[in-house]
Amino acid sequence: MWLVLETGAARGLRRRHGVRFDLPEPERGGARVLPVEAAHTCLPEAALTSLPALARRERAAGLTGPVRTRLASTDPDDEQTLGDLRDELVDRLGGSADRLGALRLCDQVHLSRLVRGEVPAVVAASCVAWYSAYRSPADPHAGALADLRRLLDRWLAEPAARADVDRVITACAVDLVGADPLDLLVVA
Repeated sequence: MWLVLETGAARGLRRRHGVRFDLPEPERGGARVLPVEAAHTCLPEAALTSLPALARRERAAGLTGPVRTRLASTDPDDEQTLGDLRDELVDRLGGSADRLGALRLCDQVHLSRLVRGEVPAVVAASCVAWYSAYRSPADPHAGALADLRRLLDRWLAEPAARADVDRVITACAVDLVGADPLDLLVVA
């Protein structure tokens, strides 16, 4: 899902605003999706049943990790075990198995990818903004996330200011995830 969301954001910016981005192809053929997919299963409309297949695909692509390994061998129909492993994975990555924790994890993934230079600032901000329908005022980072949304709107409205806005978006991301964030997509 993470790559689909980033790619969709870049395509939408291209279609609506004529901006082109070269999104880097992720290593291992784009198979690194388990952490964000696990977080998404904390949201209302997502199912747990796809997690074992994703874990097996990632293991085949060379990714390891204790939770990924256990998920890969879990029966997709065993929702209790899948739920427990999903909760463990999300918790291990710094989130929690509820909507707020899942959103926090997704934000960390997209903003960390920005800070590490893997996606453009406006694409990361677009991905974070995409989750706005799920957000609540209880989010401790609601102010910073609202700032990112305003910066995204400014980036879209003021083409001449885009370079400056990119720097501010990146600075906001560094404030939220640090200057040297972990690659949460590989530590599962």
